[in-house]
Amino acid sequence: MHKFSGIILFLLLSSFYSQAFAQKSYETNLVLDIGLSVSALALNLWGDYRVKNPAGSDSIFSKSNLFIWDRPFAGVYNPKYDQVNRAFTLFAPFPLIVGLGAYMQEDIEKKELWTLFLMYVESIGLQGGVNLMIRSAKIWPRPYVYNAKIEHHKIPAESYGSFYSGHASAAFSIAILGSSWFQNTYPTSKYTPYFWFGSLSVASTVSVLRVASGKHYPTDIIVGALMGSLSAYTVLKAHEINSKSFSLNVFPGYIGFTKIF
Repeated sequence: MHKFSGIILFLLLSSFYSQAFAQKSYETNLVLDIGLSVSALALNLWGDYRVKNPAGSDSIFSKSNLFIWDRPFAGVYNPKYDQVNRAFTLFAPFPLIVGLGAYMQEDIEKKELWTLFLMYVESIGLQGGVNLMIRSAKIWPRPYVYNAKIEHHKIPAESYGSFYSGHASAAFSIAILGSSWFQNTYPTSKYTPYFWFGSLSVASTVSVLRVASGKHYPTDIIVGALMGSLSAYTVLKAHEINSKSFSLNVFPGYIGFTKIF
């Protein structure tokens, strides 16, 4: 079913490339890409370990310490919305489908498709690694932890780190990367607004469903959306051809960003 849906999505997106001028907007950089890839991998491995082996106790965080706009969501638990959210995994390869469509139309070369794939992996990897590191700090627990019907001894340790939403971060990273790439590759396309509206709508839906299911608070998804967007923007700008306003410096144990105004 997922494979069939992916084919339909690919055919639908492919129809948007006709009669649009394509230009090369991004390129790889060996030192940059090795640094980003290694940093993303290290963050994910260490973050995953910290989330599964968190320090400190799993004592219940007082509701009164939550932000006032988050408190009404403490105790929410609707697993059915979590099941609905799984359908949106089809959205995950969105940037790659966009790039593959351009390649099939012979608008870009194989090297440009590889560049997009690399940026996709780096963006997803960076946002995921940072998310795991912050969630491992257990700033506050997921909303469903406060649900009286759930036995606390059955709640996994990772549930005590709700901030911030990894799903929202990943969804917005994917939306920004795919839509920005299409806009810059096809600067004259009349379909650009549709890509932005569609991708951001899906990302927003994914985020809202995480709140409805009891997995996150509004603050979690807002920060997640911002962090995911920042990850995609950073990777895109770092690979942009002739970008004079932004630079990324990667060294062992250090990632530095420079913005020139």
